[in-house]
Amino acid sequence: MENLGADEQKTTDDLVERQLRLWNARRLAEREKLNEESSLCFRFLTIARDEGSLGDELAQELSRRLGWHVFDKEIVTRIAENTNVRENLVRQLDQKSQGLIQDIVSRLLSAESPAFGVQEYHETLLTTLICVAAHGSAILVGRGANVALKDHERGLCIRVTASLEARVQRP
Repeated sequence: MENLGADEQKTTDDLVERQLRLWNARRLAEREKLNEESSLCFRFLTIARDEGSLGDELAQELSRRLGWHVFDKEIVTRIAENTNVRENLVRQLDQKSQGLIQDIVSRLLSAESPAFGVQEYHETLLTTLICVAAHGSAILVGRGANVALKDHERGLCIRVTASLEARVQRP
């Protein structure tokens, strides 16, 4: 192999350096493009559904296809675990929202967990929904998740409904 002269070596070095800079610039541009595209992807879904609209079935099918976990009644269990409150009490608060005065009176008269009422339930529910959404790969069904997380940029909120006739015919 011939020895290159000093001028030829400098030209070769410059060429190699230029090619490396171009290669690095392309890699950086591709990485930025991938980051931009991935930032458009959803990290979680919320599904609000009418009774009999097949919203639960849709959640299960999406879970199967995406490999994401469905959070529905499990949210109540998590709240009970995180607050050290009996699950039965959390289920009651989940099923119906009491008036503030009724809640205060009930807590004063109840020996069962007097420090956990409607307000505490709603605060804990909101915290739980935000944590699950932040973790990602989640489908949150009901529980007001669509309202609580509607402004979250990485989520998709879906409302599932059907005609009254179709909903009445389904169990």
